[in-house]
Amino acid sequence: MGKKLADTAVITAFSAAVFLDVHSLYGPVIRLLLTIIVISFQFACENKKIITAAEIIYALICIPLGCGFMPAVCCSIIRERRAVSAVFLSVSLVYCCIFCGSIRSAAVIIGLTALSAVLSLRTASLIEKENELIRLRDSDTELTNSLREKNRLLLDRQDYEVNLAMLTERNRIAREIHDNVGHMLSRSLLQTGAMLAVIDKNDRPSEYESLCGLKDTLDSAMNSIRESVHGLRYESIDLHHAVTEAASAMKERYDVNMDLDFSENMAGNVKLCFISVVKEAFSNIIRHSNANRISVVIREHPALYQLSVTDNGTVKYDSVNFGMGLGNMRERTENIGGLFRIDTEKGFRIFISVKKDYNGGNRVK
Repeated sequence: MGKKLADTAVITAFSAAVFLDVHSLYGPVIRLLLTIIVISFQFACENKKIITAAEIIYALICIPLGCGFMPAVCCSIIRERRAVSAVFLSVSLVYCCIFCGSIRSAAVIIGLTALSAVLSLRTASLIEKENELIRLRDSDTELTNSLREKNRLLLDRQDYEVNLAMLTERNRIAREIHDNVGHMLSRSLLQTGAMLAVIDKNDRPSEYESLCGLKDTLDSAMNSIRESVHGLRYESIDLHHAVTEAASAMKERYDVNMDLDFSENMAGNVKLCFISVVKEAFSNIIRHSNANRISVVIREHPALYQLSVTDNGTVKYDSVNFGMGLGNMRERTENIGGLFRIDTEKGFRIFISVKKDYNGGNRVK
């Protein structure tokens, strides 16, 4: 807008310097005011038809009054390439130059019109280049943001795969310890117990005491191994992956919607409980429900964890008859101090809430 206005102001100033006469201001001032009005329409009005009409009327008025300020109006017409207005102003300009009676005035008007055309085309080219530069900058910014987002997703995926591989390895180590070291310790405990059973405490007290000490050591080692195995097993549980994998198997027959929002600091037995409940709930839906949509929500709040599995089936609570599946869900939930609820108002909904500060059961951090 600034460049366009500057071009028009320059041409108008040149026209005023040439055609305003201190001895006869009436006619030139009227033409100048009409020119300013038309230029205002060109800059302020957004309706092209109104602008064209104003320019045509101006061209017709210039025939009897003179066209000394017409080059200023031509700036916008040339820049915006309005053909109809250009034709009318060209006719008026030619008529006035032929019949104005002054070769000097005609030469000045033609020169100012040519200058107006040069400035207008130069400004149009600059504006087009600026717009292209803005488009390129916006495209570059959009591409940069897209690449940054893709890079972030790749890094997140890499971190997820590394974490999954680490959890898998922890699970393998826990299984190896349980299957090999745990079994050998169990066998050693049984052998030690058998030896204690056949040795007379009174006849061979020193040997009996040694075996008791060995049994206590093996018991301590067994407990330590058990705690380590449980710890590795709980740490190797990926709740998000397990629930997503279970839901993927259901997506062939159901519309499954998942909302998973929790940190990785969830206790291991809570993860196991949630995984078992989700899988059992899916199994119940397949066997008992006529639903076609399933919603799984796991959320972490400041003081508790919540799980809900909802389907849109019409099977009522009594028809399921609270069988072994639901009973196992309730038992698992109550073992970790959780709250188990069933709602059948809108479909069938299983809701579990577990406090974070629960200290009972077998909770492992």
